[in-house]
Amino acid sequence: MVIKKRVIFSYLIIIVVGIWVASQTTIPTFLNDENSLSIPADQFTPSLALSRLSDQDSHYHSYEVQLTKDAFKYLDGEAYRIILYKLADNNHKVYFNGQIIGSAGDFIEGNSNLWNGLFTYTLDASLLEEVNTLTITSYTSYQTGLASYPIYISELTTSNHLIAKLIFYGKTAVLLAIGFIAFSSAITLILFLISKNKNRMYLYLSIATTLISIYCMDYIAIDYFSIPYLIYKKLIIAGLVWGIAFLTLAIYKYFNVRLLKYLGIITGTGFLLPLIFTTNMIDFKVAYGFYYLIIIINVLVWLVTTIVNLKKKKSAYIFLMGFLVIGTYGTIAIIFDAFHKFFTLNSPVIYIIVIATLPLMLANEEYLEKDILLDLERALKEKETLNALTDDLTGAWNQRFLFEQMRYKIAAYTMVLIDVDNFKQINDTYGHLAGDYILQRISSLVSSVIRKSDVLCRYGGDEFVLLMHHCDILKAHENMERIRLLVEMEDFVYDQIHINVTMSIGIYLDKKASGFDYIFNMADKQLYHAKTKGKNQIVYATN
Repeated sequence: MVIKKRVIFSYLIIIVVGIWVASQTTIPTFLNDENSLSIPADQFTPSLALSRLSDQDSHYHSYEVQLTKDAFKYLDGEAYRIILYKLADNNHKVYFNGQIIGSAGDFIEGNSNLWNGLFTYTLDASLLEEVNTLTITSYTSYQTGLASYPIYISELTTSNHLIAKLIFYGKTAVLLAIGFIAFSSAITLILFLISKNKNRMYLYLSIATTLISIYCMDYIAIDYFSIPYLIYKKLIIAGLVWGIAFLTLAIYKYFNVRLLKYLGIITGTGFLLPLIFTTNMIDFKVAYGFYYLIIIINVLVWLVTTIVNLKKKKSAYIFLMGFLVIGTYGTIAIIFDAFHKFFTLNSPVIYIIVIATLPLMLANEEYLEKDILLDLERALKEKETLNALTDDLTGAWNQRFLFEQMRYKIAAYTMVLIDVDNFKQINDTYGHLAGDYILQRISSLVSSVIRKSDVLCRYGGDEFVLLMHHCDILKAHENMERIRLLVEMEDFVYDQIHINVTMSIGIYLDKKASGFDYIFNMADKQLYHAKTKGKNQIVYATN
């Protein structure tokens, strides 16, 4: 129950943080007020709404919209800002009344990734005419248009805060998250390398997180890279698919479910086909759209496996909650993509945090479990040791413990020998069980009176040894006299029979650390004198 609460709480934090970061990458409604001009996609000719290209479509596009001077009447200042956010293309140029005011991307080979980017261009108010034409030309590999937001023209001061926020949450936060997943991957690899049994689950998790961090780079706008865009996109999607495949293999190693092994291998090797045989982005988009479905199948199998194995492994709950978050969030994004729509809250941050924390949480729980097992083992060893050093009948220490104590050289201590008077007669008259009861009660009575520093041992039969550290002979005699009277006055009742019990006690104070045998013999002599003098009394001596 503890691990469930801890995991649920952790994932709730992840969900809240992920969705909050995603929400910060949306353009707030305050840009729709009198300080900005909103131009929806369908006002352009042709429509600038998001669309996917077919083999017959051109990759070059030009979009225009007519804006009257009156549309700008609520905008103050000598310059305005044109905001293009999440425009799907490889490069674009922005013209106002035929004059170029900005551009982005690689215009030679189209080796750019701009679809998730934020681009702003300054429009000088002096360019305004009675009727104005805003033109956007672009080159795109497989889809074109605005993902979800219109194009805005706003006052410079109005949009400054928004621009800063979108840059931080749309790019900086993603880079920080990718750094976190790289850190998680490194830690997981270290755990694999230092572990004695070389658990390959951690190796697969390390590879999976590294590959998925590559996929997350697709959410970063890049103006130019040196490889063809098709190769770049293949590497990006391969990071996702192979990351999922290695996650499946990691789960296979964790639960030892052979189906997962085959599913992971098929997912990973099967993706080699579109990697090798697709020669353009349109065909490759169709191919990896199919692999989105395979990814969903993987996630569903993960969920079923974890649910089935929840009772077998406590940490399975970590997998279950993580897969529920990824599965739900990812399925929503895939459904939007299948209908050529854009999921507004589609952010890599929530995927990254879940994938990055998964191995760390597993490792944490594994080491917590090891600590618990070590504590249990330590407790069992302590219990075994305790059992080996205590008397089974009375609970007092036994001879072995006494000898262990006597191994240490103590400058001065008092040894007390206690013997139950007429114990053989008690056994013969009332039975051995009655004798055992008497010994148990005496041990309990003595233990309740002596100091915490004193050590009571059952030496054998009806004889007890008491070691009293730093106790002079008169104080020892006083304490033992109180115990002798307590036993003499105690009403011992066994099987409804009242039994009178007394003790003889011999005390010897050693001040020279003379050794166990000598001290024991001297204490035994005092006990003998107590017996010969009539029992139920104390005799003591010191060197």
